[in-house]
Amino acid sequence: MAVENKGHETLRDVVVTDNIPTYTKYVDGSQSVDPELGVTMTQTGNTLKWVINEVAKGETTTPTFKVTVDEMKEVGKREILNAAQYVVEPDKPEETPPTKHEQGIKYTLAKSSNPLPSTNQTPSYVNGGDVITYILKLDNTGESIINDLNVTDAIPEFTTLVAGSMKHEGNADAVVVMSQDADVLKWNVSNLAPGAKT
Repeated sequence: MAVENKGHETLRDVVVTDNIPTYTKYVDGSQSVDPELGVTMTQTGNTLKWVINEVAKGETTTPTFKVTVDEMKEVGKREILNAAQYVVEPDKPEETPPTKHEQGIKYTLAKSSNPLPSTNQTPSYVNGGDVITYILKLDNTGESIINDLNVTDAIPEFTTLVAGSMKHEGNADAVVVMSQDADVLKWNVSNLAPGAKT
C-alpha cells in the first residue's frame, strides 16, 4: 500500500491500519515503512497500525508487511482478501480497494487392479494363492500444492497382504509417508504440485 500526497499541502497525522488476512499468518517483524522517519508502527492483535507524522506534497510513504499462506486441508476454493483503512481527515476513514488471491485444492483418486475387476459382462475369477495387485492413482487437478492428504485403503476380506507390497511410485517430488494400522493401509501425501500425479 502507498500513501501518496497528490495535493498542494502537507498531509499530517495520517493513520493507516491493516488487518492480517484470514487464512494467513503474519511474519514476525515484517511490519515496515519507507521512509521510516516520522512514522510510528504498532500491532494490536491482528491489526497493524502506522501513524505518519507528515507526507509532503508530491511525496509517497509506503507501509508494508508480510504474511505466509495457511495450508489447505480440504478440497475446495477460497479467497484471501485484504484492504487497508486510512484516515487523512479526522472522522472520515476510507478504505483501499481490496487485493484478492485465490487458493484451491482439487484432485481425483482412481483405483484399479491386476487382474482387472469383474464387470456385469465379464466376471474376474481368482483362485486361492493368486495375487491381486491394487493400484491407486492420485491426480492434483487444482491450482495449489497438495499437502498432508491422507489416502487410505482397507485390505479386502478373504485376502492377506503380501509382505513388502505396499509402496509408492510416480512423482519424484511428492513426499509420501506410508503406514499400516491393522487392516488399513495409509499413504500421507505432501508436496504434490498442480498437474502432478502419484
